[in-house]
Amino acid sequence: MDAEIKALKFLPIDISGINLKNLTIDFQLESDSGDGVHFQLVDTSKVTLGDFDLHFTNSVLNKAAQFAHSVVSWFVNKQLPQISSVIDSEINQLNNMIQ
Repeated sequence: MDAEIKALKFLPIDISGINLKNLTIDFQLESDSGDGVHFQLVDTSKVTLGDFDLHFTNSVLNKAAQFAHSVVSWFVNKQLPQISSVIDSEINQLNNMIQ
């Protein structure tokens, strides 16, 4: 990953890596016709994330990321249902293209 954020136009914040642990995307499809080509979602998909680590090129920012990990983790986990809805939408759109 290559990302850079400038804070106050002079403080570079370079993210050197993100480790995602136990990231799962769970969805179940079933064929809704006899041809085995058309399908539908049985239930909504579910995205879960066990944990993550942010790594910066600056050691001070690494310490700040460790300190704020619980807050960032709360925010990330609040966004996971939105990822699930995007996945559901994409699966349904793909199914509609096949029909």
